[in-house]
Amino acid sequence: MKRILEERGIGTEGLVPVAEYGTPTKTRILGGAAHSIKQQVVRLDREGHLRADGLIGSSLRRALERSAAVADGAVLSDYGYGAISKDSVAPLRRALPAGAPILVDSRHSLRTYRGADALTPNEEELEECAGEPLG
Repeated sequence: MKRILEERGIGTEGLVPVAEYGTPTKTRILGGAAHSIKQQVVRLDREGHLRADGLIGSSLRRALERSAAVADGAVLSDYGYGAISKDSVAPLRRALPAGAPILVDSRHSLRTYRGADALTPNEEELEECAGEPLG
């Protein structure tokens, strides 16, 4: 991931490398004729969970605080891999300039992002948060 970002001229100084952890990768296998609309047949996911480690957490917090000081806003997107915790929003809010929005794209655990300005839940995630079916 770092190499790809650097090749595109995107700064990587905020990345926190973690030994033995690979970036989650999702490969979609599509079916269909050469000049037809393709349809996803299957998706292969290669993913792991970031281990709960005080050193990793403090490194991530420091990197977020450094980046937040000069940011116009923040997007938290974790999808349950372990990089973002329920304690991530409050320190990020303090580190960001006044009025800077915090946007969250998470897979489940929406209630853990209290203090965020916007969330992007799908119907399943809203039902989980509400504790009941919506439809």
